[in-house]
Amino acid sequence: TETTAAEVDGTIEPGWTRDVAEAGMELFTTALLSFAAFGAAAGSGAVGCAAAVGALVFAFGTQMNPGVSLALFVTRALTLRQLVLNVLAQLTGAALGAMFVRKILGIALTGPALVAKSAGKTFTLEAVTSALLMSVIYNTVLRGAPAVAAVGPGAVSLAVLAVSLMGASCNPALSFAKALEPVNWAFWLGPMVGCSLAALLCEWYQRQTF
Repeated sequence: TETTAAEVDGTIEPGWTRDVAEAGMELFTTALLSFAAFGAAAGSGAVGCAAAVGALVFAFGTQMNPGVSLALFVTRALTLRQLVLNVLAQLTGAALGAMFVRKILGIALTGPALVAKSAGKTFTLEAVTSALLMSVIYNTVLRGAPAVAAVGPGAVSLAVLAVSLMGASCNPALSFAKALEPVNWAFWLGPMVGCSLAALLCEWYQRQTF
């Protein structure tokens, strides 16, 4: 990555320009994802979300999910600063997208519901489905061979569609934006634990086999 003149002369710390720019793209693409996911007609929300994720991953390669960002941090693909900036950007972008859905499309949004009114069952669903999603992301878009990475966005779209049809959110930013108020801990912790464990397992496996 090129270093700007401001970074060279000490005006700003090296890397800040890049990290802020990447966070800005996280905000932009997460806002688009939120708008697409929540703005889709009733009954096709899962399809709209899956299509939006595939298109945005193909076009920008952004994370758009705090769980995915945390997984990249624990596998040392992101610094702590990048993690914080990206997650804040994702939460802001998701909230903006949901706001546009409410104001422009006039669609009322409510927070995600617990599975069988149980935080434990919700955590389990979110963790398992997030592990599935992160495994696909890791082995295609992030670490896949060139031929595999080329079809990564399509594979990620199918994974998002699958977990959405199972009733999972797998994205704390979207869960937060949909409610615009604190949501149950399961919707935060489930995706973060599932994504992180899956990324660590995939990384370990690749080290043993390649």
